[in-house]
Amino acid sequence: MLAYIKLEAVRQTLAQTRLRKLLIANVAVSLSMAMALSVQAQTPPRVVPPEPEVPPEPAPEAPASPEDVLPDTSTDTEKPSPLPDEILETEITVTELRFDGNSILDDTALQQAIEVAIDQNFTNLDEDDFACEAPSETTPWLPTQQTISQLLQFAEVVAACYKSEGYTTSGAVVQVPEDTKSGIGPINVLVIEGELETIDLAFIDEDEGEFVDVTGTQRLNDGYVRSRLGATPGEPLNVTQLQENLQLLQIDPLIQRVRADLNAGSDPGDSRLEVKVQEAPSLSASVALDNSRPPSVGTTQRQAFVREGNLFGIGDALSLGITNSEGSNAISVDYSIPINANNGRLSLSFDPTWNDIVDSDFFDINRDGDGPDIQSRAQLYELALRQPILRQVKGQTYQEFTLGLSGTLRNSRSFLLEDPFPLSAGASVDGKTRTVALRFSQDYTRRDGQQIFSASSQFNLGLGILNATVNNSVDDVGAVPDSRFFSWQGQLQWTKVLAPQTLLLLRSNIQLADQVLLSAEQFSLGGGNSVRGYRQDQLITDNGVFASAEMRVPIARMPESDALLQVTPFLDFGTGWNSSGQSNPDDNTLASFGLGLQLTQGKRNELTARLDWGIPLISVDSEGDTWQENGVYFSIVYRPL
Repeated sequence: MLAYIKLEAVRQTLAQTRLRKLLIANVAVSLSMAMALSVQAQTPPRVVPPEPEVPPEPAPEAPASPEDVLPDTSTDTEKPSPLPDEILETEITVTELRFDGNSILDDTALQQAIEVAIDQNFTNLDEDDFACEAPSETTPWLPTQQTISQLLQFAEVVAACYKSEGYTTSGAVVQVPEDTKSGIGPINVLVIEGELETIDLAFIDEDEGEFVDVTGTQRLNDGYVRSRLGATPGEPLNVTQLQENLQLLQIDPLIQRVRADLNAGSDPGDSRLEVKVQEAPSLSASVALDNSRPPSVGTTQRQAFVREGNLFGIGDALSLGITNSEGSNAISVDYSIPINANNGRLSLSFDPTWNDIVDSDFFDINRDGDGPDIQSRAQLYELALRQPILRQVKGQTYQEFTLGLSGTLRNSRSFLLEDPFPLSAGASVDGKTRTVALRFSQDYTRRDGQQIFSASSQFNLGLGILNATVNNSVDDVGAVPDSRFFSWQGQLQWTKVLAPQTLLLLRSNIQLADQVLLSAEQFSLGGGNSVRGYRQDQLITDNGVFASAEMRVPIARMPESDALLQVTPFLDFGTGWNSSGQSNPDDNTLASFGLGLQLTQGKRNELTARLDWGIPLISVDSEGDTWQENGVYFSIVYRPL
């Protein structure tokens, strides 16, 4: 609120007469520009692995097939010698079906499946859509006359029921009680639910082209793998679910490869599972150089990032990152730990930032030869829970739906001539803002060998607790931003393979807010990762929409160095507007088109270099002469690990 204080109140906070005169001449005339620069300085992007874009190769990648992780080792079992025809043709009036040994499927479901099979003369057993479901209403078994040959097919129906549910090692035996051999009476169906007898887990590694057993020396705890198999010794074995769980393990970043074999156990129907796992390298590191920072803090940015994905052997991850430009420094520390076998994770992060305005017009406001004169400091704390609700592999298509809940606390403070001063809307008289928010996210991803589709949604609820910034409306000004707000953010991205190493990328972002927002919560447009052709954070508003279309077309392949050069034509658009009746910027819509070059090198894209040139379609006021203000953006990312 005090960002709107009168100039006389500003004067009263200054100690020196000379400084007062300088501020009248410089700060008062350009205060709005300084506030805009301070907003940019206080909202640096979160330090993340320097991989701002989807890697071009591998393009959308399909999960391993079920046969790759668990080969079909089943063989046709030797069938007993057929009974004499006179016995097979013997007819029995079945008055009742008695099931025993079934725990997965109940009696009513099995009985109905047999009734349907009888009606269809047992021709439906090999159908792919064969299903065995319990009827909505239980009907009694009506006495029916069947031959011994048909009774034996009752067991095939039960086996088909279990197979349709994934229990391919289960079966059944039909027994004719002594009393029924007279020609009428009940029939017993003994269900044999194939159980998992043991799990033999071994870790392997490659040594001079051969795999050797390294069990006992691996870093990954074997409980991490066992819990994700979804199979327990002594319980019925769902082979289909086991195959899917093995496919999910194969795409786990901590697993290089997994291979399983299912062998016969000591009892009929029982199985022994042998699993061999090769660990993937869990340590990754990257460095990057780009010009994606606002001109107010220096456009050229350097980044370094290191991540250990298996710190204590339980799949917990520690990430450390640092980013630096001429006038900004930021550190990111993040620790996450798995809380269940379905990839639920709990994470804690801390991101401090330091920003100095190095823009020549504001670097030395009081002309004393010493700067910077405008500074800001911020700290972000976050506790987050992320839980996949759906993780599914069907064939070679993977999809995941995840819910997330996080709490964030962000402190920031701005300084003018080393004195605390409110340079952003909503700040207190000493330049402080504190935002406390709960954030509820929903993320969906679907990918196969030809495309990746992702959709993200996040609801943000700002709270006026824990001494958060709370302001009242000001006469003649209107609503003043504070920690109490509600906003929604959405994101869509679709990557499609059009031809080998030729991709189409479509992406869109949107933010809607119910009121005017503090600077850290606002929507920004412009820059190398937004509307190219304009400087970073050219437009900052409460609400906004962004859309982009891009092609990646190979123009040169260099197999000897595993290098690929692609041309990347693109088209970007964005518009923003403010809430609570606040006026919109004069230039609130940005649009551009352009062309880029991207070079990737290495089997894992160890080196990625990109150069983009964006041409604005809508002119805006811009007095700077940096590369990005002339529409040119570059990025170089190197991943040694």
